[in-house]
Amino acid sequence: MSSRACPANKQKAAPEQEPALHGYMALLASQAVYESSPENYLATQTKTFARHLDVHRAQEWPDGVHVFHAHFGKTLIVAVRGTQPTGEDIFTDLQFTTVTGLGGKIHQGFRDRSSQYESVLDFAERHLEDGGRVIFTGHSLGGAVASILTLKLLRERGLDAVYHNQLLCISFGTPLIGDAKFAKEANAHSAHFFTYVNKADIVPRVLLLHKEVLKRLYAGFKGEKILTMAKNRLTDALKTALMGTAAAAGTLGGGAAAMAAAGFVDAAGQLISWYASDVTPEYEPFGTYLFCQQTGKAPMLVDDPKLARVWMKEGMPFPSTESIMDHSLENYAHFLEVLRARVV
Repeated sequence: MSSRACPANKQKAAPEQEPALHGYMALLASQAVYESSPENYLATQTKTFARHLDVHRAQEWPDGVHVFHAHFGKTLIVAVRGTQPTGEDIFTDLQFTTVTGLGGKIHQGFRDRSSQYESVLDFAERHLEDGGRVIFTGHSLGGAVASILTLKLLRERGLDAVYHNQLLCISFGTPLIGDAKFAKEANAHSAHFFTYVNKADIVPRVLLLHKEVLKRLYAGFKGEKILTMAKNRLTDALKTALMGTAAAAGTLGGGAAAMAAAGFVDAAGQLISWYASDVTPEYEPFGTYLFCQQTGKAPMLVDDPKLARVWMKEGMPFPSTESIMDHSLENYAHFLEVLRARVV
């Protein structure tokens, strides 16, 4: 990344102490929500703070969401599960077309998924009314849905002015959500949103592609042949890419897993080859971005959406294993150990 693209007076080190602690706790919750038993996952983790989260079982939650109670402060963390290697989740991701919502046009798949979680919003609002803090979080698809849920509380339920300091959304590797009009409206609430982006993570950048290309991709991936491939041949390889679980690749065998991964990388290569840098993108960033550029150093905080787009656009990775693996939560966890060390 060139210093020209990110002038010194426009960038600053990420905040430390309490915000860093929130980020680390959000990461743990985002990891635990992928598991069939979040309680067992947290009990077996040696990571700092893992024992300071309890799964909130006061009521049943919709599929794909877990609520966690932090032992310090009156904090609830609502974690939304990210993309699973299933036809349904991949189809949600690939619904690139936009629909009206939240002051602009937003990704249809993310909008539809968020509509399943109204009961979670009711619960979060009650906790805010009781004086508590709520952190929405998620990875990938989960981060996009968590962002929309937070905006629903802030905009549709009018909670920004009342609970301004009690509501946050902290996400990891989150794709862009909506168009310029949406982003402008969402930026009225930008202080609530923090998105971590790994150096080579392709997912937060992919929707900077030309909208016509996205429609073309959507039409192609909608076919049963592609979905079947996603559910079968690529399932375990995608588990490895999305969650960083090396054991998953072994279930296919080295040769088959390598073939599937190569096919995924080749598809990503075709997608990037269609990138149209001379066309204003349909999707725009909003909120504050924390770019994880170098292990051992705090992430770079960029709170200007136009500058964030420059960072993401100029940092568009060449399709590779790194650009996919940098999307894994394990890679984000490795980076955030730096922040953990600053607050303990």
